[in-house]
Amino acid sequence: MVGSLAYKTPDLQSYMTARHGTLLWADLHGQKVPMDGRIPAQACAMLLIAIAAISGRERQAEAWLVNHSPAWLTNLTTRF
Repeated sequence: MVGSLAYKTPDLQSYMTARHGTLLWADLHGQKVPMDGRIPAQACAMLLIAIAAISGRERQAEAWLVNHSPAWLTNLTTRF
């Protein structure tokens, strides 16, 4: 299985990455793992969050979300 994964990802030169564990788990549990070069949506989301955190945009997003969320939700999340 590891050889198969290394064969499918030649650009990584068979080095372990954080995604290999997820791919191996999915393969072991019978999930279909597309290996067509597309970046998984989860990786894109994490990259966008990291860019927002580094640039300071997450504070603007948080302020917008707090201003547009219902009062009961704000009270619930800030109570404890």
